[in-house]
Amino acid sequence: MKITDIKVTVWEWKDIPPTRYTLNVKSSGSSTHMALVRIITDESIEGHAFLGNALSSLGNDANTIIERFKPMLVGQDPLARERLFQRMMNWAMGPILRVIGAIDVALWDLAGKAAGVPIDFVLEIQVPDQDIITRMSGRRAHIASGRTYHVVFNPPK
Repeated sequence: MKITDIKVTVWEWKDIPPTRYTLNVKSSGSSTHMALVRIITDESIEGHAFLGNALSSLGNDANTIIERFKPMLVGQDPLARERLFQRMMNWAMGPILRVIGAIDVALWDLAGKAAGVPIDFVLEIQVPDQDIITRMSGRRAHIASGRTYHVVFNPPK
């Protein structure tokens, strides 16, 4: 299997509700641009990942994928994720890491589809439901500092 194309579809996310992430980090509730990264193979299998967030716009990220990383990845084996990741990391400086992260997620998605298994199976994540419930139900936020903690696993000091 070989990568034959990489496409990036950009859209504007409007009417984002204002959200407070920590004491000092919050979104204003406006709009931003996001993207869907698609890695396409000669076997018609596609891997997908989102790029962008509610706090900052894409900037030049979509163009960076097409101009810098597409020529590097087309023709390569998409299942050689670690080799491709290391090759992309040679360009890793500043905000380029979120671009590499989106490509990496799309490669993992593609690997799961190629294997015919859910992505959590590919990543070998096997956590019992009760453990997830325990971890989530014990989380608390300390409003004054904006930090989160867990009452059992990471109590405040």
